[in-house]
Amino acid sequence: MGVGKIAQVRALTAPAKEFLWELVVPRVPEAAADASLTLTLRARATALPGESNESVVSRFKGVPIKHPSLKNFPGTIPMRFEEGLDAIVMTTIKNWNKAWIDARTGVGLGEDAFKTDALLRVLDHADEVVTTVHLYGVYPEVVPDIPLAYDSAALLNIEVTFSYDYWDFE
Repeated sequence: MGVGKIAQVRALTAPAKEFLWELVVPRVPEAAADASLTLTLRARATALPGESNESVVSRFKGVPIKHPSLKNFPGTIPMRFEEGLDAIVMTTIKNWNKAWIDARTGVGLGEDAFKTDALLRVLDHADEVVTTVHLYGVYPEVVPDIPLAYDSAALLNIEVTFSYDYWDFE
């Protein structure tokens, strides 16, 4: 879509909705669950990953000239999940983290057993995939405290920050 063309903006009859998406982990690390399990979760919130380009500046007759250099990826993506009574999100993330280093034994299985690829799929209202972002080398990096309150009727939300090596559109 061109910039500044109001007719094109008005012609956008099917905008992508930010609430229709899912996280698919085709190969959950073995410690987290059955290795043949494909984990599909609809989380409450996330962000599409960003990227930036580093530049190298050279000077020609005193004029700075920028040249593209390295591609940078932020490396983390936050997600918020609603937990069910089956505790599948909590259990999977906790067991996945044990693959890295078990808190009791100090032993881990190594990066190959811990990192995996994941797909962040944007859906339409018929649950058809519109866009797929392929995240490479994904693992849960941060799982903060999960607040609980007796006087609250809110759903149990679990925040997870996933780390990834890089991403691309599939």
